[in-house]
Amino acid sequence: MVFVVPGSSFIRRMIRKYKPGGILGVGCMNEVKDGLDMCRSAGLPSVGITLSRAGCVSTILDWDHFYEMLTTKTD
Repeated sequence: MVFVVPGSSFIRRMIRKYKPGGILGVGCMNEVKDGLDMCRSAGLPSVGITLSRAGCVSTILDWDHFYEMLTTKTD
């Protein structure tokens, strides 16, 4: 499943409702940190990718890094 949400506050609700096996999050440094902290406290494996350029408009994501993380398998 893929969700686009406006901030890390949605993560708690998503965890309760969908019970994911893990989360790959993308956002600014503060949102990624908050999201990873929430996932850690829920015992949920998670990876956070920070935007190359954060802000409300014209944000930039390193898509190669995103796809690499999305397809990386762990034990």
